[in-house]
Amino acid sequence: MGIKLKKICWDANCFLGILNQEVDKMDACNAIINAAKKGKVELFTSVLTTCEVAKTRTNDIEDYKFDTMIQKYFKQPYIHVVPIEHKVSEITRDLIRKHSKFDRRIKDAVHIATAIYINADVLHTYDSDLLGLSGSESINVEISRPIDFQLPMSLTD
Repeated sequence: MGIKLKKICWDANCFLGILNQEVDKMDACNAIINAAKKGKVELFTSVLTTCEVAKTRTNDIEDYKFDTMIQKYFKQPYIHVVPIEHKVSEITRDLIRKHSKFDRRIKDAVHIATAIYINADVLHTYDSDLLGLSGSESINVEISRPIDFQLPMSLTD
């Protein structure tokens, strides 16, 4: 029997941190990407992320080139893009009903619902509103920043 890999689900802002080369996010996010490439963790994100990652901050890449780059990026075998299945939408609606914070932030509810749906060990985000929900009623997934995540020692080499 093999080791159960940690399931990590990412909010769009983790990918944007890498693409925008945000200094405060690059190291932690790249470490997790590298662990996923090596098969040491499983990295998931909602298909919604592929919509949210529409441009870089600098916009120095022509739109068609950026679209091509993003399409290839999310097709990498180490990134599992989760479709918004019926069950994800049910979980999303439940979160919206239970947390007024999601009334105008449905996309955030979708990211949490995706993490719950895939039974993720953690949802990574840099969104302080989402970070504050970790451990809340009906949110059965840990929510933290990537920098707060520690790989098990056996998986770090």
